[in-house]
Amino acid sequence: MQFCQSKTAGAVLPKQDCRGSLAPDLLDRVIRVADYVPGDPQPRTQTVRARTVVIGLGNPLLGDDGVGWRVADEVEGLLRAARNAGRSIPAVEIERLGVGGLRLMECLTGYEAAILVDAAELPDRPIAEVRSCCFDDLADFAAGHLDSAHDASLRTALALGRSLGAALPDRIEAVTIQVRSTDVFSEELSPEVADAVPIAVSAVMSLLMANT
Repeated sequence: MQFCQSKTAGAVLPKQDCRGSLAPDLLDRVIRVADYVPGDPQPRTQTVRARTVVIGLGNPLLGDDGVGWRVADEVEGLLRAARNAGRSIPAVEIERLGVGGLRLMECLTGYEAAILVDAAELPDRPIAEVRSCCFDDLADFAAGHLDSAHDASLRTALALGRSLGAALPDRIEAVTIQVRSTDVFSEELSPEVADAVPIAVSAVMSLLMANT
């Protein structure tokens, strides 16, 4: 989870504590996913390839934390099938990221609208509940999943980017899927969360249609 949790920084990926209990190749894969940003980390302010970006957030090697990636996969497949069928589909980019804070803000530059899909551990919410809302309506967990202790929450990073003139989206929507935990090493979703994927996909597609 990148922007809707209340765990302390680094709790999702205990790099120091798990070297004795995990196979080295699995640990390396987890770290690579957590550090992954596609391409050079340069703001896309010169050329806007698409008006809207859908970003699946999380880590697909940490069980239900990978639900954002799974939803992104399904949305990408639906858009591809529609284009192949000859339907007129607006240009939408699909990304899968394992970052938050300043690096996530950087990946949002150059787009007019963004939809973030992420696992959530919000208090008093039923497991597998799907919620769709404006990002500004989410609580700002400053101690959430950050790249380092010197990073900032996404809301703080967005405010900083705008103050510096970065071309950030006017609209940022969030689709969250409530999970029980995000610290179990697995490439599979729990049954309840897997059943919620089509609902989250429908929520993303509805937002895309509303934004185009």
